[in-house]
Amino acid sequence: MKELLFVICIALYLPFYSQNKSIIKNGEQLRLFSEFYNLLDENYLDTLVHDKLMNLILKQTASTLDPYTRYFTKQETVARNKSWSGISYAGIGASVNYINDEVIVEYCKKGYGADSVGLMIGDVIISINDSLVTELNLLNTVKLLKGPNGSTLKIKVKRGEDVKSFTLIRKNIITPSIGYANLVTNEIAIIKINQFLRGSGAKFKTLISDLSKRGAKGFIIDLRGNRGGIVKECISMLSVFLPKNTLICELKSKDLKSNYKEFTKQNPLNTKIPIVILIDENTMSSSEIFAGAMQDLDRSVLIGEGTFGKGLVQGTRVLSDQSTLYVTAARYHLPSGRCIHKNLNHKSFVSPSINETKNNFLTSNGRVVKANNGISPEIILQSQVLKSEIINSISISRLDFNFAVSLFRSLDFRPNENVISYKKEYLSFLLDNIDIIHLKSEQDWKKITRELMLSKTIFNRSDKDFAKRKKKLISLSIDELYNELKELIILHSEHLEGLYNANLKTDDCVQKAIELLSDHSKYKKLINF
Repeated sequence: MKELLFVICIALYLPFYSQNKSIIKNGEQLRLFSEFYNLLDENYLDTLVHDKLMNLILKQTASTLDPYTRYFTKQETVARNKSWSGISYAGIGASVNYINDEVIVEYCKKGYGADSVGLMIGDVIISINDSLVTELNLLNTVKLLKGPNGSTLKIKVKRGEDVKSFTLIRKNIITPSIGYANLVTNEIAIIKINQFLRGSGAKFKTLISDLSKRGAKGFIIDLRGNRGGIVKECISMLSVFLPKNTLICELKSKDLKSNYKEFTKQNPLNTKIPIVILIDENTMSSSEIFAGAMQDLDRSVLIGEGTFGKGLVQGTRVLSDQSTLYVTAARYHLPSGRCIHKNLNHKSFVSPSINETKNNFLTSNGRVVKANNGISPEIILQSQVLKSEIINSISISRLDFNFAVSLFRSLDFRPNENVISYKKEYLSFLLDNIDIIHLKSEQDWKKITRELMLSKTIFNRSDKDFAKRKKKLISLSIDELYNELKELIILHSEHLEGLYNANLKTDDCVQKAIELLSDHSKYKKLINF
């Protein structure tokens, strides 16, 4: 069926390109498809639902070309337009999960309905308006929580032995472009950019101005995990640090008339202030333009890991029914001339319009930078540390979440107090629930014993041995385990912004950036002033 749809899809697309004589040499393909589709429609056992089949065909054709080209129906297009403003949907601002046949509140987003009325993590949702959640699956429960912006809903939850009722107002759930901005020392500020959305360039400029007035003489721009967004907003942000009319990137496509260059269009705030940019393997697309342009222009030092390597540009084309084709239309090249896209492999039915052979390029100061492999930082630091087996096992067991729930329900709980007392309680809690914790090595061993049909004696002995091992690991790792628990507590009491702030002192990349910005000679040496 998949192959059949692809054949249909290619044929259906030919009329869209009928004005391009280089594509259609003659009408033979169109006549063949017309004959084929009529035979299919007339002879297929059941009735073809043409609009649904067409949507499936269009979506499959687009997604077959590369990981980014997509076809969106009219309804999907409307939702996408909202997403570029950071609006995901209207809801109560709560994340829920389906655990043991119960819908559990996992997180309450700051400033939204769930947080405002006092909904708590661990609350079990019983009903939404007049619908019992026990009769619904998770997907339908989530649908009930969503609705028009400003509308109200009633929700009933179970909290321990108590049942509580709340009336909430739905709001548009907006993902902020900038997640954090503050001074980390008296003279160094940090800004975390989550994504590039409409209006984020102006907000960025205001924040840089405000932080400069508060004493910032150096900036850390955190692009880790930033998956991109609107290129024009990215360039608007770069205008803060670069002279007006600075080349940021050049877009090249197969149609030479469509090639164009992007320049900064605004007067800068400061073209000399030292900047460090943090990147990782999930820094991609527009965020790579930001980091790569600053590197090519020797305007910043990069710290972290090599980036994702997405050097392709997509554009939206509107069809007659207001559906859209989000199509890969060009490659972007940074100021040095390099394209950083990693995967240049082409499908057998696609011929490359641009051949990229050169690998080495030069920055403004003559430093060598590489093409076709993402962006490499000047200082390589791993941004994420692998967690130990016992931490991963406890996280999977949800014991850390359950203990955090019990703390939040305690009337005398103060997140920043009684650290020693809470640590002892947590240790006892984990040891009392040792049977719920399953190490990966334990699961692998049990699988082997079952496959080999070993005796119950050996099986029981291994259980006791693993229990002893888990108790020892928990006791030895209690400080590390409690630190993980504290992060969970901070997340739910101070939200994402508070967690980011709390982790700054233990973030190796941030601390290295502070060290570098405090050593002007070393900073200048790295970018070859």
